[in-house]
Amino acid sequence: MSASSVLVYTRTEDFRHESIPNAISALKGQSQQYQIDFTFSEDRELFTIEGLACFDAILFLHNSGEVLTESGKAALLSFLEKGGALVGVHAGCACLFGTDFFRRGMGALFDFHPKISTPTFIPLNRSHPSMKSVPDRWTFEEEVYHFRSDPRAVGGEVLLTVDPDSFDKSGNTSSDPSFSMGPGPHPIAWFQTHNAAVSPSSSSPPAGRSFFTALGHTKEIWEDPIFLEHVMEGIKWAVEKG
Repeated sequence: MSASSVLVYTRTEDFRHESIPNAISALKGQSQQYQIDFTFSEDRELFTIEGLACFDAILFLHNSGEVLTESGKAALLSFLEKGGALVGVHAGCACLFGTDFFRRGMGALFDFHPKISTPTFIPLNRSHPSMKSVPDRWTFEEEVYHFRSDPRAVGGEVLLTVDPDSFDKSGNTSSDPSFSMGPGPHPIAWFQTHNAAVSPSSSSPPAGRSFFTALGHTKEIWEDPIFLEHVMEGIKWAVEKG
């Protein structure tokens, strides 16, 4: 079986995570085991129809701000319409806030996080491969992301939630009371079998998959084998065609 090709895009225009080099190193270390060839880049000029044609998936990792030009956004949408997969890890949802197809494709975009603490995450879906080793109560230092919308509203199926009594809620809060993550459990990780950036009626071939996890803030978590399996199995699932 030939290896899948994944572009990992780490460009930032605002806040920059110190764990970006740790994440890159960790993904490189998993490449052979999972038969995934990673290309790491911060060059937004790579986002052309021709430049993206060689990839099976694009992974937005720890981004911030307006990381693509208008032509780059058009190339990304074209990639998704041709069946390419989309993956987001942690701040991969903290960019391109004015681009609606990106919001739908990622499932939801970052709103805020309270003070970093030691929350406990709880699986909601054991059938997805990204969840097979996640414990029933998974506790570690992390930011608990809150989102501007509910990923379930665009077809996202939530994989992981957080115990609401397990984390420090002090610190930053939403500046817009209209944002809602919906009535269900707090979403932390989710997937889409049909990327919502692409209209079902216009997709030929069918739109690719989408996987997102809000975990991954600290340097240390990128050394955790359970977390790495969670991310890598999510990527592997996304590049499969179903």
